[in-house]
Amino acid sequence: MIMADNTTYQEWWQLYLAGDRKAFGEFYLCFHRRLTSYCMGLLKDRSLAENAASEALTRLLEHEAPAEIKNVENWLFRVARNACYSVSSTYSRRKGIWEQVSSLFTRILPNQGEAKMKQHDLHAEIRKILTTVEYEVWNLSQQGFSNEEIAVKIKMAVKTVANNKSSARRKLKGAYQRLKDQLK
Repeated sequence: MIMADNTTYQEWWQLYLAGDRKAFGEFYLCFHRRLTSYCMGLLKDRSLAENAASEALTRLLEHEAPAEIKNVENWLFRVARNACYSVSSTYSRRKGIWEQVSSLFTRILPNQGEAKMKQHDLHAEIRKILTTVEYEVWNLSQQGFSNEEIAVKIKMAVKTVANNKSSARRKLKGAYQRLKDQLK
């Protein structure tokens, strides 16, 4: 791929390896669109594809020995493919949990019907179960943000984000189980 000033991604890569940190920004711009298109083919969702592409490029930036990567283009597409699989499974798991919780609340309110369920504020119920921080972490996680992105967004350590997500998941599963037992 050649940029407007005739600089190829290989040249940007070589400049980055030589110590020019700004060159990685140009390299990033050069590849992000290509990786997003590739991930779109796998994920069929632009937002998820952009996240996976950014994840691949971030992993490259954080790589301990980037000079040892023999073919950076192949490496990036392989990492992007794996990021797509990871994003896809995370999204499916979150979607499954959301559907479980939604279906549970639908069963709790059978007499009011589906119209009433739409009026029922599921987020308000979840907010009652979780602490403010857990809810904020859970909500951002449901939107597809990674632990690292959440940590930056709410100024918290990545480990603390992970702990809050685990706590929220545990509380929501417990609430789900209690409600499920009540329906029996």
